[in-house]
Amino acid sequence: MIALGACAGVFAGARAMEARVEVALARVGSASASATGRNGATGATPVVASSSSPISVSAKGKYCVVQITTVNDDEARRAARFDGSTSSAGYEATSHVFVNAKRMNAYVELEAVRQAIAHGCDGDWFFVGDDDTLFYTRGIERWIDQKRPQKEWLVAHGNLFEPRKLNESWFTGGSGTALSGVLARKMSDWHGLGKFDKVADVAFVWCGCFDVPFARSIAEAGGRMFHQPNLFLDSCLDCASDRRGVTDTPIVSCHAATMFRSRNPHAWNKRGDEYGEHLREQGYDQHPDFQKITDPVARRAWYDEKCAKTK
Repeated sequence: MIALGACAGVFAGARAMEARVEVALARVGSASASATGRNGATGATPVVASSSSPISVSAKGKYCVVQITTVNDDEARRAARFDGSTSSAGYEATSHVFVNAKRMNAYVELEAVRQAIAHGCDGDWFFVGDDDTLFYTRGIERWIDQKRPQKEWLVAHGNLFEPRKLNESWFTGGSGTALSGVLARKMSDWHGLGKFDKVADVAFVWCGCFDVPFARSIAEAGGRMFHQPNLFLDSCLDCASDRRGVTDTPIVSCHAATMFRSRNPHAWNKRGDEYGEHLREQGYDQHPDFQKITDPVARRAWYDEKCAKTK
């Protein structure tokens, strides 16, 4: 495990690297490039995307939080649902819960985003997660401020499975994923036209999941993926531990599987990342104090208190 000071230095370098990428994006933007063809996720510079559904944006930003659940889940699982009423002045937050009435398939996340837009959930950014993903308004809004130069670009941020191999990687859904609005709307339009069928179906045959097909669809639409494991956490229990060396930036979201299950299996077999993190071949167990809490609202409050200094 890396010492916190060393970890913080590594993250500072990563942020500097991302800043250089944003400068490059801005230069491309000034040239008014248009989004054409397929820019794989492995290094093609994102290009400006034209939106088929222009939106009015509030002074500081407008965003949509999409959470995915199933018809069989208990209502208690929706205790993680995002509460847009906690947004700060100047921001406009909307949210949508997508109920997947089908079995596991390649198009769950694509359908969730498309349905959210159809129901009026729209904005500069889309934040997509499961029904056991906790999203935090302060983290989202701070993040929006930091990523303002990217809002017109085809980009997505989250916690990647194996960031050293972007063409083979994908976002871990429970940690939450952020999509620029132009990318989300383009993907929604393309999904309606069946343009993702081939890459999504091939990915689903391989994984039997919806995370990988979604990543392949991002690449097919020309999107560029960024790895931010310090802001999109594998587990909310990370809030009570070292936060991977970062304590001065509010988190955007975290996987709260242990809010509903005694163990978080999705943290297994993560293979570290390019920022120099320690290997994350570990699971997360429910805290003994948490096991005594049965009320869903109180359970959410327990996590919020643990994340009080970071959210």
